[in-house]
Amino acid sequence: MNNIFPMKISFDLSREAFCELFEMDMRAGMGTRLEEGGQKVKLYSGRETGLSNNFIVSFFLKHKKEIDSLIEKAIYPGGLDDLTPTQRSILRLCVSEIMLGVDIPHVIDKWLRITSEFASLRLAKFIHGVLSDIISELK
Repeated sequence: MNNIFPMKISFDLSREAFCELFEMDMRAGMGTRLEEGGQKVKLYSGRETGLSNNFIVSFFLKHKKEIDSLIEKAIYPGGLDDLTPTQRSILRLCVSEIMLGVDIPHVIDKWLRITSEFASLRLAKFIHGVLSDIISELK
């Protein structure tokens, strides 16, 4: 996690990843039931899930168990199924970017902006708190 040259992922790429993962969650009823490799479900774009061109989504799908486990620990006593698709998608992609070695302040700032765009300031505060717990766990 401590890269000498941390990478940055553009706002647009992360936003696109959110839209794709959110759609997967809504269309497939993903929750915690998505199997490794994903269920094949037609998206509005005509593609099937599991065939993502977005490397952040692909990374999440490959590391789903580990990422979901980190999130579950941070939101205890609740579980992923207690979260909305928006909350699940945002947290899963934030953790994916952190695990990819993206600069942590960059990840937090960007995802709080995305959260505010798609949800609310209240959710952004929740996301920030959960991310703080996850970052502490990863150190």
